Amino acid sequence: MNICTRFAVVIFLAIGCSFTAVSQHRFASFNDFLKQHTEQTEPSVRDSLVSQFWRQAQRQGIPFIDSNKRHVTFLYRGGADSVSVHGDFTSWNFKIRLKRLPDSDLFYTTLAFEEDARLDYLLIVNTKEILDPNNPSVSPSGYGDHSELAMPGFVRSGEYLPTSSIRKGTVTSFTHSSRALGYSRTVFVYLPAGYDTARSRFATIYFQDGSDYINFAKAPTVLDNLIASGSIPPVIGVFVVPPAEPNRNRKTEYALNDAYVNFFTTELIPFVDKKYNTKQTAADRYVIGDSYGGLMSLYIGFVAPDSVGNVASQSGRVSFRNDTLWTMFKESHPKRLRIYLDVGKYERNVGESPGGSGEGDFHAANQRLKRILHQQGYMYHFREFNDGHSWSRWRNELPYILRWFLSATQ
Repeated sequence: MNICTRFAVVIFLAIGCSFTAVSQHRFASFNDFLKQHTEQTEPSVRDSLVSQFWRQAQRQGIPFIDSNKRHVTFLYRGGADSVSVHGDFTSWNFKIRLKRLPDSDLFYTTLAFEEDARLDYLLIVNTKEILDPNNPSVSPSGYGDHSELAMPGFVRSGEYLPTSSIRKGTVTSFTHSSRALGYSRTVFVYLPAGYDTARSRFATIYFQDGSDYINFAKAPTVLDNLIASGSIPPVIGVFVVPPAEPNRNRKTEYALNDAYVNFFTTELIPFVDKKYNTKQTAADRYVIGDSYGGLMSLYIGFVAPDSVGNVASQSGRVSFRNDTLWTMFKESHPKRLRIYLDVGKYERNVGESPGGSGEGDFHAANQRLKRILHQQGYMYHFREFNDGHSWSRWRNELPYILRWFLSATQ
């Protein structure tokens, strides 16, 4: 081998070794990548680092979670004038702008979250709100799908996923014309597998926002799986669908509306008890609701404990109308109720707060109600999560609620 050939081989090996060292490097954090990128002055090496980091991020998952399991970097690649992010962690009220990495099409911002947090978010590219195109995890919402950030410590329930090998219940519907309310509504009914041949009667679970509990929380599938596994006994599910009209909707019905309580307790429950094989005591009736539906579920239990003996409020708007519900529980003798409450720590400014009243701080309001229930001697269970106002959380928690209420009754 002549001297020229040897020189060429040395150069080739040196370049090859340098390239291999860059391409095989693994970044422990986004700041590790950012530091290396900043220190480089050679454009080709900087570009190589960006490509390498992006490949790692795609394999590892986007948003990019550092090895410390706390710091998260939201990322976007592409031609854009500006990119921002908002979500549960901004109360959906303000946007966090992503920085552009110099001389690249990579946008980024790094935030810190709890190790078990689960949060909804969306990107805003220029002025358009979009799902994160590099994150396949999607969270359902009444306002459209959101992208989902699930931290490493978040435990996902599997009971909302269909199981092919088990017997499944059936879902039918009927239309009820209410005298108390003056209009009609749709009600869906879940009957467990084996209902037609069963000789026993069944407890009944009533769901406010019924179509959302079916579509977003996958409640019929949850019931199928829990019943099939023996976690709860067979039950009947009744899904009450609110109207969707300007003057007739879930907010008007659930806003401590006594006409709705009248419909629920003197029309709907008697109709269900007459039509289906139900256990007809308050102790065997359960009402579950989310947000405004959680508020109304608690109100029904409070004013009609002879009809309903068990109430679950998921992120209930319990501060509604200057803490009216809180005051009722505080100033009255305890009712014969079992109560479940849950709330997310990121629910500190949810939706509209009339007149700046602070009603949007669901976390603080549910904490206050928990203290009153404790002082008054109620049988209750309270859970809070590093999460937001989201159907993904309510869906994930539903199996736990049903077990807490029903497993002891088997």
